[in-house]
Amino acid sequence: MGTGVSTAKIWTVQPDGTDPLAVTEGKTFDHNPVWSPDGKQLFFISDRGGISDVWWLPVNASGQATASPKPLTAGVGVGSIALSADGAKLAYSKLIERSSIWSMPIEPNRLLGLEDAQVVSSENQLIERVVVSPDGEWLAFDSNRSGNMDIWMMRKDGSELRPVTTDKAHDWWPSWSPDSKQIVFHSLRSGNRDIYVKPVAGGAVTQLTSHPAKDWSPVWSPDGEEIAFGSHRQGNEDVWVVSRKGGEPRQLTRHGTDDNGVIWSPEGRRLVFRSNRTGRYELFLIPAEGGEPVQLTHGAAINIYPSFWSADGSAIYARARRGSDGAGFNIWSVSVADGSTRQLTDFKGSSKQLGLLSSDGQRFYLLLHERVGDLWVAELLTED
Repeated sequence: MGTGVSTAKIWTVQPDGTDPLAVTEGKTFDHNPVWSPDGKQLFFISDRGGISDVWWLPVNASGQATASPKPLTAGVGVGSIALSADGAKLAYSKLIERSSIWSMPIEPNRLLGLEDAQVVSSENQLIERVVVSPDGEWLAFDSNRSGNMDIWMMRKDGSELRPVTTDKAHDWWPSWSPDSKQIVFHSLRSGNRDIYVKPVAGGAVTQLTSHPAKDWSPVWSPDGEEIAFGSHRQGNEDVWVVSRKGGEPRQLTRHGTDDNGVIWSPEGRRLVFRSNRTGRYELFLIPAEGGEPVQLTHGAAINIYPSFWSADGSAIYARARRGSDGAGFNIWSVSVADGSTRQLTDFKGSSKQLGLLSSDGQRFYLLLHERVGDLWVAELLTED
């Protein structure tokens, strides 16, 4: 997945491309707009009610909304919609997306399969990231199990589940402080994505960044003094670093295609990030104080996404897939010394899609995603 729950606005525009108008506010994920045959209504999918449902709103001849959106379905989990030519029937797919947390041993000398994994938590929820606490006791993850994305934590065996955040805004991408007492995450609380910190034992949330552009995917440095994150604040995707106390961030990369996925090395002197500056996603290393990035991988796997470093700093574990055989995503290791890559798992034949992963040094803790859906048709009743 990689991006998880996002936000999007519905816009209208004149046939010649002029006069664009935002008809939804962009605080939720609004998508798949469909016009009614008379052009007076706009149907779309939104998660503003906590789950993806069909919503509609009236619009005037200029394409401007004349009232607030209203729900057409409730608690369905809609994947896509289509309207009949006469506007009398609405077809929609009912989509259930499940993210489950699994664990499996780290065994570099053999190729592991799904039969080597065991379920930690499996429910009807969407999870973007799971990460083991530095003390090796807890898992933190973002989940929509309560209706919107919040940060949750539980023991590695799935027990003692509890929320860390309960804000009505979406919260994503947890990262532990080195002492396992705080979690940094990004959130839409300010109207766009910014970086926040909260103690896991409870207490006030601290906002670390505040910028009109989006800041995302924060990760805590091993010494606890800084937090690296991705940002669009220069109009590009780059890596930035901010003090754990807040203040003005400093920019590490300036290429503009440096995606999220930044991870600190165990000693904190380097960071790895992914970038498509070569035309495909590869891993790059950069000193923590800044400087010219050095390309680490060279085409052995595609769409590679770093997840964590080995404790001794000799390898980076990543989610990736091979470019030649079209196989799905698997766990790979990347040598920090020479950039060589090695596939560690083979999930071929599984309906589950590998997400991001973490480790306590003994086992992988990974996300597996699956989609289940069917098609429905509903008659639309007109209001007299």
